[in-house]
Amino acid sequence: MFIDNKLAAHGVATLTNVSAQQKATGQPFFVAVGLHRPHLPWDVPEEYYELYTAAGRKPIALADHNKPPVNYNITGAQDWSWDPQSGPRHCGPLKQEGTNLPEYATVPDPVALKFRAGYLAAVSQLDHNFGTVLNALTSLGHVDDTVVVFLGDHGWQLGDLGEFGKKTNFERATRAPLIIRSPHLQHRRQSPEGEVVYADALVEFVDIMPSVIDLAGMAVPETCPEVSTDVLLCTEGSSLRPVMEDPNRSRDSFKDAAFMQYAHCMHDEMIWHDGCNDPSEPKVMGYAIRTRRWRYIEWVKFDKTTTPPTIHWDQLLGTELYDHTDADTDSNVAESVNVVAEPRFAADVKQLSAQLHAGWRA
Repeated sequence: MFIDNKLAAHGVATLTNVSAQQKATGQPFFVAVGLHRPHLPWDVPEEYYELYTAAGRKPIALADHNKPPVNYNITGAQDWSWDPQSGPRHCGPLKQEGTNLPEYATVPDPVALKFRAGYLAAVSQLDHNFGTVLNALTSLGHVDDTVVVFLGDHGWQLGDLGEFGKKTNFERATRAPLIIRSPHLQHRRQSPEGEVVYADALVEFVDIMPSVIDLAGMAVPETCPEVSTDVLLCTEGSSLRPVMEDPNRSRDSFKDAAFMQYAHCMHDEMIWHDGCNDPSEPKVMGYAIRTRRWRYIEWVKFDKTTTPPTIHWDQLLGTELYDHTDADTDSNVAESVNVVAEPRFAADVKQLSAQLHAGWRA
């Protein structure tokens, strides 16, 4: 049996046990089910591959924008932010396809299509196994009294902007699934025309913990101090309950920016870049801010040996600016052009840089 099938079965068994305990004692329960796929390697049953590769199926398409952004390297950003081969070089059953690929080069189209098929197959297996767990929740009688949170730990690029993997600050890598269902709240409102209105807010994964606590009827922890190593419980996020209770107000009343970061060299114990041969890495960090319109990124010198780490904002190595005015989460058109050097956006860059440096606390 494949590992994720076992994980789903274990999740069902755990739910069955805690459900019996809950009915006997009245005590609430918390269960976490960690399904591995679509993480690498894409070792999934053939039936899921056949959903995308069998004869007569609609052919898989390449990414809409499968080359690095135009003017990408105008400020030196590409030296730090481009990591196109981290996925193909470590991809399990398709690893042989990536063995001879140079680290800094785009993937040939036939290989890219195989990688995309593998990822889609793994997502379909996830869909099946997650459905198995949800069906158990229903059959056990808890669908109307249990909060369900579904999340992925990061996005994944499948040729988008020439990238394969997660090791970037681009939209496709840093934007991830987050779905919360609370039977105690009305998630959806209807417009006067009868259309369903969904919450429209910038949210972050640091919001999950306080949201679950709030939805469970407990007090949300206080905001963490800058150095929280000696604090037993605190949060750097905000409860999403107000967003869920009144989606029509969420757009302008929750957050005006989301923050993220990714290091040029991420792991001390593994060589992910051929150039990252210094065990004291990372020394270069990419900081990004996402507002409703913009994704702005700065690559700076970084010292992780201090507490808190020292960010050398004055040692700027590269910048990126992408205009998300138009909805483009499917096609990546916004991030196909780095507009950071265009004079007409100089004031926006200055404002975004100040907001990035001020951080989420501001």
